[in-house]
Amino acid sequence: NSIPLQRADDASIGPTVQFDRRVPYDAFDCTAALRAGGAENVLATTLGRGWFALADGNGQTDALGYHTIGARSLRVLVTAELETLNFTAITAPTNPTTTPATTRRWRLDGNGWKHAEGPIVFDSLFLGTVVDGRRETAGWRDAGFDDAGWDDALVLHGPRASNDASTTTSPLLPLTASAPALVLPELPPIRRLSPHVPVAATETAPGVALLDFGVNMAATCRIVVDDAAAVTPGHTMTLRRAEGVLDDGRTLSQTWLLKGARENCSYTFRADGTREVYEDTFAYFGFRFLEIKGWPGGGAPPVDAVTCWATHTDLPRTSQIFFSPPTNNSSGAGARAAALLNEVQGMIANSALSNFHSHPTDCPTREKRGWTGDGGHVAETLMMNFDMGAAYAKWLTDINDAATLSKGVVPEMAPYIFASRSAANSDPAWGAGFVDLLGWHYRYHGDKALLEAHWDAAVSYVDGHLAHYVPNGSALLTTSYPGTRYGDWCAPSGEPLSPSVARHTSNVISGFFWVRQLEVLAQVARRLGRTAAAASYAARAASARTQFGALYFDAASGVFRDPQWTPVQGPHVF
Repeated sequence: NSIPLQRADDASIGPTVQFDRRVPYDAFDCTAALRAGGAENVLATTLGRGWFALADGNGQTDALGYHTIGARSLRVLVTAELETLNFTAITAPTNPTTTPATTRRWRLDGNGWKHAEGPIVFDSLFLGTVVDGRRETAGWRDAGFDDAGWDDALVLHGPRASNDASTTTSPLLPLTASAPALVLPELPPIRRLSPHVPVAATETAPGVALLDFGVNMAATCRIVVDDAAAVTPGHTMTLRRAEGVLDDGRTLSQTWLLKGARENCSYTFRADGTREVYEDTFAYFGFRFLEIKGWPGGGAPPVDAVTCWATHTDLPRTSQIFFSPPTNNSSGAGARAAALLNEVQGMIANSALSNFHSHPTDCPTREKRGWTGDGGHVAETLMMNFDMGAAYAKWLTDINDAATLSKGVVPEMAPYIFASRSAANSDPAWGAGFVDLLGWHYRYHGDKALLEAHWDAAVSYVDGHLAHYVPNGSALLTTSYPGTRYGDWCAPSGEPLSPSVARHTSNVISGFFWVRQLEVLAQVARRLGRTAAAASYAARAASARTQFGALYFDAASGVFRDPQWTPVQGPHVF
């Protein structure tokens, strides 16, 4: 029998990195899975695309406006390290190399590896998973399985180990001259946590069921059908998810993703009388409501047939804020206020977890991007609730890698997932998230080595702006900054601002974050003992702060705003 090496709650979604710079791997202790006495042992795996090789609904690699970071084809690299006192009792596909006295290591190359198409017809981190149960091969993970009809694996060069100075060109990733580094991630894995079953399941139309899980979450689902006798082989069940429903209580609200793409999840039954299972194997979704079309036998499924797990990086909880009602609470208002505050605090924690999948994301529903502005400027909120040391150290490396590929410019998101590697300028308020995160990380974790590791990248970014976008005689960025202008992206109106309005609001907001990153960089320099740099950045920050106040502070109203603002929609306040 096969014994899984992963924890039962580990999700099949690996960490996202800047794959053209480094490739992560997992490590498992497989001692308990080994069969002794000369019995055959088998390694088996199912490959999915993840962020590494994105796919759209047509199976292409240019998905939802993104460019696949990794290779166009799926691939696997496995190294098995075996310790024994009897070398002659172990055989492997390749010649071993001896390390310590009782350890031998094999890299299991293409010799002996076979591959075949499985029941997963299509998978996309964004769009979902299409499974055809009729293509399931019984026993393929087990020793003794006859793989004579399977094809031999194609052997390719792989990434180099992180301590390997080799610069051998690899076909794995074409964006760098040398192969990317093979690294073991230090952040916790993405896991399936907090199981949820529907709080309500109703048939909203013939053959259409709506399941309400009672909470908005980033999650993966598992659907179990014990008896599909009510359908014929080839019957297909489809799934769609949304965060809400329309006023009729029956129709899903927004279900489209980027560029009008929609969820593509389905299961085709083999209907052979055995249990059949659908799982979101290589995808996750942000939702509260799940719509199922084609449930066997019609109607709504029993609530115990569908389980959805909150799925996110397993961030350790370090603190919990709890509000208790005042002692004198005769009216009950204090208890209601405390309950409301506790609910808000729970929402904050839930939102933070739903938006962390090896990097902070803007939303688990559509983009799932690691926007530097979004993630960097809310860092303290997460640090006050979770142990973010390893997770944010990893993301800082992602940002540094992306900046290296963009010639020193901190991009608006990391990992950077678009084809262009130009030095286009990101909005300063977003790029500032990199410097801001460095400051918060040191304040809460005191890792001086991490500051040193990212010092050059931070200086390159800030000094590049000083050289090109700060006019002579000024300490602020030019108001004709040529890069992206997001302005107050999350405006009170609820809609992105027009380009003309965004230009003025970005002068205020970008100016604020420009002052802040100069101040933070001065603090970082002091902590690293770089006294001359600290004095220089502190002086620039003081001048920029003074100029910012003189330009944008409206004494009459007591707020900061652009004096050139045309108050068509009312004064803009930051």
